[in-house]
Amino acid sequence: INHPALNGNPGAGIVYVHTWNANGLPSVYNNNVTGLWYNSGRNQWAIYNEIDTEPIVNGSHYMVYIADDPTNVITHVSNAGNQGSFGPATTVIDNPLMNGLDPGPFAIMSHYYNPNNTYNDQNFGFYYDTALDKRGIYDENAGPAIPDGAAFKILIRGEGVDRFTHTATTGNISGHTSLIDHPLLNDNPNATFVFSHYWGVAGVDSQQDLDAVVSVYYASGFWRFYCEDQSTPMP
Repeated sequence: INHPALNGNPGAGIVYVHTWNANGLPSVYNNNVTGLWYNSGRNQWAIYNEIDTEPIVNGSHYMVYIADDPTNVITHVSNAGNQGSFGPATTVIDNPLMNGLDPGPFAIMSHYYNPNNTYNDQNFGFYYDTALDKRGIYDENAGPAIPDGAAFKILIRGEGVDRFTHTATTGNISGHTSLIDHPLLNDNPNATFVFSHYWGVAGVDSQQDLDAVVSVYYASGFWRFYCEDQSTPMP
């Protein structure tokens, strides 16, 4: 990534999402779990595929959020000491900006290769761990343990941004996509925004797993979420 606010700035607060189309550029799929990496040799941030033998998709596009205040983006590292109450496929976040707040503030996450050089090829979402009274991260497949040392960049607060929750329903779902209806996004193909999936807290309607690489695209006046494999139904 070549940007003056990021170059030579390993402490930058940054998260991102993939977008299928952007600003009139060709539409490109990227059905890969990706992450952030600060390349100290080039003094630049990079986006990489978590499967290290899989080349990054040529021409793929990304919307990047750079926090004016880097303290609004924390680094969370998974280890045995912060495992969630649901087991090794979860990790809880201990941060005063989020603790004891159910459902807590809006938050966005990106995989982060530094500081432990740990690959992490899994789809993740947020949940609220009521037993521990903390926000957590969970493997959408509820399968393998989160690798010890796996890191995440988590945006907790944003400056001058609009926040909202989108829920996929039968009224906005079409196959593997879900239409987003918001006045700041409608008829705005140049909008930039970031997002993460939130499972919620036990017992709420949003308690849905989404084990797919999810991105966004713009068409016919609306942005939509979609599953990159083009086959996983949007729940």
